[in-house]
Amino acid sequence: MARQERSNDILDHTLLITGISQLLTLRGSTARRGASLSKLGIVKDGAVLVRNGRIAAAGTRREVESSSESRNAEKLDVAGRVVLPGFVDSHTHLIHAASRAEEYELKIQGVSYEEIAQKGGGILNSVKKLRAATKDALKHRARAALEAFVSHGTTTVEAKSGYGLDTASELKILTLQKELREGQPLDIVSTFLGAHVVPEEFRRKADGAERYTTMVIEKMLPEQLGVELGAASCDHLEQINSSDISALAGSRTAATLLPGCDFHLGWRNYAPARKLIDAGAIVALATDYNPGTSPTVSMPMILSLACTQLRMTPAEAIAAATINGAYALRREKIVGSIETGKQADLAVFEVEDYREIPYYFGEHRCWMTLKRGEIIYMQD
Repeated sequence: MARQERSNDILDHTLLITGISQLLTLRGSTARRGASLSKLGIVKDGAVLVRNGRIAAAGTRREVESSSESRNAEKLDVAGRVVLPGFVDSHTHLIHAASRAEEYELKIQGVSYEEIAQKGGGILNSVKKLRAATKDALKHRARAALEAFVSHGTTTVEAKSGYGLDTASELKILTLQKELREGQPLDIVSTFLGAHVVPEEFRRKADGAERYTTMVIEKMLPEQLGVELGAASCDHLEQINSSDISALAGSRTAATLLPGCDFHLGWRNYAPARKLIDAGAIVALATDYNPGTSPTVSMPMILSLACTQLRMTPAEAIAAATINGAYALRREKIVGSIETGKQADLAVFEVEDYREIPYYFGEHRCWMTLKRGEIIYMQD
């Protein structure tokens, strides 16, 4: 991996990106619903002008190159590749201590999740390992994951807590997320998930669930910096019914689908993406990166699953993983599309047509990733 770094103190830096066979702008700082989900705002023979980390212009090569600012800019020719907004992964469990590969083998052999949990596996296994891990070990593992996210074209990730399940451990996770934000180029959006599951020490008590809920409300939440009311997204959604679909379609809440989890578990019951889209719901896609049910950082693989298993078109999947993912994090005004004023978060793919991104499933086709106009990944 090659990385280019530039001091944040440098002002008046402009970068002209040309040679774009297809520029997927996804113009519009609002979430996509229904038929609009498949409108990518494609510009052929496109170009992007970046000024101080933000989009200054995006359009055809002729339009963008005609300005005097473009003539004086640093040049980057991507030689006929496809450029789209950096992926916004709106559901991950970034910080954990280890894989759960042993459980993966048990699931393949037919052991149920309940049986695994009764033996101390499942989420409680991750909780035990995280509580015992040092901050340095957790940070090292998370940094490696972030490097991998970047190499697949992701420029913003949401990161949940929820593998600590006591005040000290939950704060350890959230503190690490803050430290990681300061030490690498991706945007990390933190989510408190203290009620992920009832921890083992409370399960042994008759009223353990109630006691734990009380502790989350009265002790954990007051320890956080702030709590915002209102659901930004509802996630997973494999078991929703027609009433749920109607409710989501009539709301401003994103329906975030996580096909990587269903795939890894070998489930056949995926979320009803087509019904959600046709009803007018705001559909987003995310990896659900976690050690137990979706150990992937590859948004392109999620796009492939969305197309083959959820029956989404490649265009719908890309919009769901960019502008709608940004909306699910309430960041659609600054990321998720390529238009004037937004952060220059871009992914460049070694393909001739954007539909080839999900088409080549399991392949690594991301050639370059830029965050705020800086190259943070380039294929060797």
